[in-house]
Amino acid sequence: MESLNPYLELFPIILVGLLAGFMGALDNSEDIRKCFKIALKRIVLSSFLCVVAYSILSATDLPYLARVGISACIGFLGIEKAISYAKEILNFKRGGK
Repeated sequence: MESLNPYLELFPIILVGLLAGFMGALDNSEDIRKCFKIALKRIVLSSFLCVVAYSILSATDLPYLARVGISACIGFLGIEKAISYAKEILNFKRGGK
């Protein structure tokens, strides 16, 4: 039973990724019949990004909720936008220098 613990920890991450992908897919849906495949791809990709980001962040000393939040942000926004927003936040925190 001890060997299932890491996989049980990933289950909420997968759910967060699915929800983030679903919400992102709703953003771009004009016609549901046309966009069903695109929405499904976005949902699966978002879930995959969440799991990968969480797996990478598990090597850090961040708390569980911080890792979940960061991976959900990456899953919802995408890697490029999430990095861009992180740079803006860090620049704002430093005083705009």
